[in-house]
Amino acid sequence: MRLKNISWLPLVALLLFTVGCATTTPTTAVTPSAQGHTQLVEQDPKIRITTQEVMALFNEVYGDAPLIQETLDKNNKFILVDTRPITRFTGDTVPGSIHIPSPLMDRDIPKLPREGKEIIFYCGGLACPFTKEGSDKAQALGYTNVRAWYEGEPEWSKQGNYTII
Repeated sequence: MRLKNISWLPLVALLLFTVGCATTTPTTAVTPSAQGHTQLVEQDPKIRITTQEVMALFNEVYGDAPLIQETLDKNNKFILVDTRPITRFTGDTVPGSIHIPSPLMDRDIPKLPREGKEIIFYCGGLACPFTKEGSDKAQALGYTNVRAWYEGEPEWSKQGNYTII
């Protein structure tokens, strides 16, 4: 009887190992972007800007002023470029953003100023590829004032900031 129990031991160990591996969760949870992207986008640390840094820029430029068009028009420090599809942009966007979606990047990025203002590309979070696409295209065109806000609108909202329609 004892030999029969021992012959099952390797099979049980293999089964437990297989089940254990199948149920482990990744250490970094990826929130899918609104477009359904689930892979984290590779980030360029040289141009990365965090939500906290974007919020600091807003504070520096606008202070406590209401973020209405008249106030937003006085910004001479940075340009926010929302690269999400039109339905996401018109649904909610960070105040003061302009819209350059992926299909229009080749046409519209060259229209951005080359000097004077930091150009900050963003989209729908860490799994959204359009931030990287926009910042890469701008750099390929010779822009040196480019930043990539990989966390984008989802983290902006999560931090308690409002969006506009």
